[in-house]
Amino acid sequence: MDVCFSLLLSFVAAVFPMVAYMAFIWWMDRYEREPLWLVASVFFWGAMGGIVLGCLGTKLLDLPTSLVLDSKARSALQTVLWAPISEELAKGVILVLVFWNRQFDNLTDGIVYGSATGLGFAMTENFLYFIQVWQQHEPAGWLLNVVIRTGFSGVTHCIASAAFGATLGVAKFDARGLGRVALPCGGLALAMAVHALWNTLVLATRSGGGAYLLLAMGATAGEVVLLMVLLQVSLLRESRMIRVELAEESKGGNIPAAHLGVLPFYFRRNRPGWLPASVDRRRYVELATRLAFRRAQARSCFEGRRKALEEEIRSLRLQLHHLLGALLPPLEPTPGPPAVPPGEPPMADLVP
Repeated sequence: MDVCFSLLLSFVAAVFPMVAYMAFIWWMDRYEREPLWLVASVFFWGAMGGIVLGCLGTKLLDLPTSLVLDSKARSALQTVLWAPISEELAKGVILVLVFWNRQFDNLTDGIVYGSATGLGFAMTENFLYFIQVWQQHEPAGWLLNVVIRTGFSGVTHCIASAAFGATLGVAKFDARGLGRVALPCGGLALAMAVHALWNTLVLATRSGGGAYLLLAMGATAGEVVLLMVLLQVSLLRESRMIRVELAEESKGGNIPAAHLGVLPFYFRRNRPGWLPASVDRRRYVELATRLAFRRAQARSCFEGRRKALEEEIRSLRLQLHHLLGALLPPLEPTPGPPAVPPGEPPMADLVP
């Protein structure tokens, strides 16, 4: 009975905070939220694949040192070096794959997907630690471990992976030349450094007292603030991009000019009353926002993807005209071959 209770309590303590963190970060991506199925897939990769690859990688990196170091030195090296390297690589695998998905647009998306793999990893790792601590300590010790790992250790996994994801997001459309490779490499190194800093300070706590733990907590809190500021800056950039791109679409008759003061702003666009009741507001906002994003991407994407983006842009314009109806001027027909005047033979018949 005690075993079942400890498993259930550890499961709840590990799962619910990480899922809540993830839900909050997903909600923060307010202009073009990522598909839940894709975010969940990245989260579960971190929880399963990331854990397995991370553990295997740490063991492999530890093999050479096992021949020359004692167990205490090996354990310290694993904590401060091998684990950050292998675990960040394992979590980052899924981010490199999602990078090529058309849903992955910019820095904001990189933070969302990076947070997902990091929080998934933290969820499983926390669960394993909570079970172990329950068996070795009194309930007070278990509760202290839950607080530290939920509020700081798990959050560090989130921040580290989000740093790598953010650099991938910038590299996809904003970087040029070697920057498209150098920037993600730098982001991965930063993720490893953030992870290693936390592990080093926690390891120092075991011999140096609580001062190192307080320093580790303070560092994590500062990193959270920086991540939230970065996310807000990215969201402001998205709002400005939507305003600029839709202003161009308005000149072409695809967006009513009166809506340019509404669509780029999250709270305004979600208020009722600025559209006729016959128009599906949620659908309209979704189409207009996607059109703005695709326009911006088409100017800076790889050459091979530009044609597909241009086709999607044309499709989005048609859908907007169908949805808004009389709110927009008639869509101009696509130019075609000149009509043959009545009574004249086709041009093909005039060729000798």
